[in-house]
Amino acid sequence: MPSVQWFQDIDPNLLDLIVRIVIVFGVLIAGRWLAKRTGYWLAKPLQRVPMSETMVNLTITLAHYSILVLTLAIALAVLGFPITVIVSVIVLFLIILAIALQQSLANLAATIYFFLFKPFEVGHLLETCGVMGFVKEIQLLSTVMVGNDFKTYILPNAKIQSQGMTNYSLAGKIRLDMTFRISYKSDVGTAKNALMKIMDEDKRVLADPPAMVFLKTLGDNGIDLEIRPFIRVDDYFRFQLEIPERVKAEFDAAGIVIPFPQTDVHFYPTETEPLKKKANAV
Repeated sequence: MPSVQWFQDIDPNLLDLIVRIVIVFGVLIAGRWLAKRTGYWLAKPLQRVPMSETMVNLTITLAHYSILVLTLAIALAVLGFPITVIVSVIVLFLIILAIALQQSLANLAATIYFFLFKPFEVGHLLETCGVMGFVKEIQLLSTVMVGNDFKTYILPNAKIQSQGMTNYSLAGKIRLDMTFRISYKSDVGTAKNALMKIMDEDKRVLADPPAMVFLKTLGDNGIDLEIRPFIRVDDYFRFQLEIPERVKAEFDAAGIVIPFPQTDVHFYPTETEPLKKKANAV
């Protein structure tokens, strides 16, 4: 039969290449499908492990790309490339990638550090890199924070690690220090009682440790009183915004004067007598 004869006349090397190409396409399709399904297969088992959501996403992402790299290596092996050459190429590629993405790898290393030692978590009030806000998400290379002005800040994890951070949420409560100035003509005791009344009536102020009111400094333009209430971290921004207005109302009711910067100038004429003598001489 002509068709059989045509098939027999095909160069064995060409036939072998065609078979290898078909197998490679099959491997690539299967590998891509497997990489996509990895997230679905790993999501439920990883949810049973005490891991954060970001750590789960990191694990799934690493598994996804590992499968893709393994798929590419198998495809090259099917095409006839020696395993040693494939491994060498992959290692060389990783080295070049590491040099090109040095900063990204530093961010990734910082992310892994955050997950292992947990200096902060999603929902914590954090101050770092000149930004203060609540942690919204810890991503693969950066951390997303939301400030009290509802601005979203995206900070590289390596920068956070190098510059350090202040975590206000680890203790579950935070002390708020606020200073209010009164006139020297006002009674300090009355002003302190007014400030303490505000904190006693506010349910957001924690009883333990107790709030404090004390005279901080005797300034040039007035007396500085400071309050130090302990509140929950979630109440920090709103409490800080609301208290000054309440203090103003209580001071007005108690007759406490809030001073403004002013300068008293006194003149002491020293040539009064000579001027009088000149006037009399005329």
